[in-house]
Amino acid sequence: MSEASEQVEKVQEAATQSVPVQRPAADWFLQQLVDYANEWGVGTGISLHLSGMVVSGEIMSANDYFDEFAAAYRDAFRTHTENGQAFFDLITSYKQYLNQPEGEDKVPPQYIHLRNVKIYTIGYHRQATSVPQWRGRISEVSGFYLGTLTTVE
Repeated sequence: MSEASEQVEKVQEAATQSVPVQRPAADWFLQQLVDYANEWGVGTGISLHLSGMVVSGEIMSANDYFDEFAAAYRDAFRTHTENGQAFFDLITSYKQYLNQPEGEDKVPPQYIHLRNVKIYTIGYHRQATSVPQWRGRISEVSGFYLGTLTTVE
């Protein structure tokens, strides 16, 4: 077998082997914007591109998210207010896990929290689903831009 034939055979063999697909890491810049919201309360309109949809709303801090989410959950217990208050207390207690040491040991935010959200899916760009709060993994965002989407009639 010639040297060229051996090279061709090696290339063909390599081409047939499966190569693990690595997901890209979370966008460091988006993590920084979320950190600004978490640390200083800087909230701005943002539109996130995720698989098959665009989520558009205002960035909010994780603390505010848990407060607002807990209040909405509590208010859903109209007839069992004591249970609603217990869940409010439980959900707001999760904020303790948000406190991190400053410096090099600080873990970048893994989730982004939005308020006044509109969710647009493929094929339904004129109709959006509105939700008061939204929480998503930053590593799932494929792109973003500042500003919120509005529908034009």
